[in-house]
Amino acid sequence: MKNIKIKYVILIKLLFIFFVGIIAGSTSAFSQKPLILNEKSEYEIHYKNGEAFFKKKDYQNAIKEFSNAIEHEPKVTAAYLNRGIVYAEMKDFESAMKDFNKAIELKPQPEAYNLRGTSYLEQKETEKAIEDFNKAIELDKNFEDAYFNRGFANTELKKFDDAISDYKYVLKINPKLFEAYNRIGLIYAGLDSFELALDNFDKSLQINTKQPNVYINRANVKVKQQKFQEAIQDFNKAIALNPKMATAYYNRGIAKFNTKDDQGAKNDWGTAKKLGLKQAEDLLIKYFGK
Repeated sequence: MKNIKIKYVILIKLLFIFFVGIIAGSTSAFSQKPLILNEKSEYEIHYKNGEAFFKKKDYQNAIKEFSNAIEHEPKVTAAYLNRGIVYAEMKDFESAMKDFNKAIELKPQPEAYNLRGTSYLEQKETEKAIEDFNKAIELDKNFEDAYFNRGFANTELKKFDDAISDYKYVLKINPKLFEAYNRIGLIYAGLDSFELALDNFDKSLQINTKQPNVYINRANVKVKQQKFQEAIQDFNKAIALNPKMATAYYNRGIAKFNTKDDQGAKNDWGTAKKLGLKQAEDLLIKYFGK
């Protein structure tokens, strides 16, 4: 981003809010509700215990219970998948991959390929992730999680047209998935296609007005357009929704600095610094000597 050669400049790269979590049945990687079973058995008892421990984030006991379930029914895939999810939450991707591989060996199904794909993504093996998302889509042409995750993977590979296509297909399946509009908006913002970015952020917020991250992203585009007062209004909305978002204060400080509100910028960067954002401390030292 080019700086304007006047005292009040857009200081450094704005901090856009990317929720990089991928979908594995919910809006963040691997944090899905374990699969539901109906049969009454020892398997089910251990399985449901695993569910309960997972919900409490007691991962060690969740693994123990899913392992007990597998001992009783070693050819049923659900416990492997959910134990893999637990391992992935613990960042033990080697163990997670073993469970996802076993589930696929027993019964190739879209959920298993999607979960293994998310695990590849977490390990930065993006091409392998896309292969798995493709397989999931081949098995279920309307599997929105796989399209969403493939959109994320294509974004990582800078295949922006493909990513936008994936997110748009997600919206055909589920027109209310506001995060898909946010992801499209972020791609357009990165390409400096500001009006297209704003259009998508607007659509996301029309569906769900309680998204501080989207207000920040929309505000950042307005800062790039030098619409500083409009940007400040969006930062205000983000902060009202989540007063602990350091990035909102940091970026609002940039907008205020550009409107010659030095004290406002100083206060916002001070708050961002207290919330642990190192970049804010750097700007306080650079522009205010402390």
